[in-house]
Amino acid sequence: MKLSVWLALAASCLVAACGGGHPPFMARSDTRWVSFDLMPDRLAPDVLESFAARARTHGCSTDLLCASYPNMKCYGVAAYCWDKTIAVVALERQTFAIGCLRPMTVAGCDALLMEIMAGEE
Repeated sequence: MKLSVWLALAASCLVAACGGGHPPFMARSDTRWVSFDLMPDRLAPDVLESFAARARTHGCSTDLLCASYPNMKCYGVAAYCWDKTIAVVALERQTFAIGCLRPMTVAGCDALLMEIMAGEE
């Protein structure tokens, strides 16, 4: 991942709500987040807007993940669905990083994403 993407991800907490005290999703698995990448064939190009709308319809609250340097640019959406948190972040080459707070597994995170995306906007 390019340095500019890492800087944008690191700066996101300055603008976004950061999940009510949860650590920010840095588009990779770590001790708090499980993550996987999706190619655009599984998600539509307007996935961020669509995901946010469908997550709210699903009963989740959402936050835009944005960086303010050098210009305000939003690159992802976090959804807080009861006891589950999921984030979708746009990466380079039209791929997306999907992350869920642990103890969610990759399979469980993928299932939650598909459940949200199967809903209506």
